[in-house]
Amino acid sequence: MQMFQAKERLESKCILHVQAAAASPRLEHSLGEGVAAQLRRMGFHATTEEACPNSGYNLDVCLSVSADTPPELQPPAIDGHRGWVLEVDRPSHYLAGSRTRRDGRWNLRAAHLARLGYTLIVLPHWEWTQQLALPDDKLQGYLHTKLVAAFREAAERAQAEAIARGY
Repeated sequence: MQMFQAKERLESKCILHVQAAAASPRLEHSLGEGVAAQLRRMGFHATTEEACPNSGYNLDVCLSVSADTPPELQPPAIDGHRGWVLEVDRPSHYLAGSRTRRDGRWNLRAAHLARLGYTLIVLPHWEWTQQLALPDDKLQGYLHTKLVAAFREAAERAQAEAIARGY
């Protein structure tokens, strides 16, 4: 009898695990969609779940300026730059039990995208989900802060690289 109950508990846990795994991509997709929707309201052109043609990676949100993008949010022009990618970090991007130490797979992907000319802007999932209860203007303020910092860092990095190359 005990073995039968243990088997039933194990089957229940397996079913719950499979259901959670099946729901996870939908949840992750909706996080990217939510970010893209706010970026569009801010005047950007934002596409989600776009496949990188050079690597095959699935990119959460690809960002580009539109005629409605405010001047203060215009990203810097950088030689050899292919685009801006917003990545909503998932728990699976981190080592077990950590919010700061990314796993090797994520680090390799980020380095590869940077080498291909993309600038990665990271939105940790716990930050974004905490913001979701706020009104749209506060969500956009959060994104504005992240974008301005990312644009500034990218411009400074590009300038340092140009100096190192002797330009």
